Amino acid sequence: MKKIRYLSGEEVEWFHDRILELTGGERGDLAKANLEFVLERVKDVGEGLDRDKAIVKKAAFLFTAS
Repeated sequence: MKKIRYLSGEEVEWFHDRILELTGGERGDLAKANLEFVLERVKDVGEGLDRDKAIVKKAAFLFTAS
């Protein structure tokens, strides 16, 4: 089974910038420390679940953390 790959803060910022370039809008950055905290915290969400269920839990966590 494949391992879950987590994005770094730099990768998240890159994706954020590309989305803004394509869709327009203004930057609405979190403090970098907050972003890093959320990216670390999501690794623990869904611990002990099978991979597919863990991914759903992690996605729900990220949607509510924003």
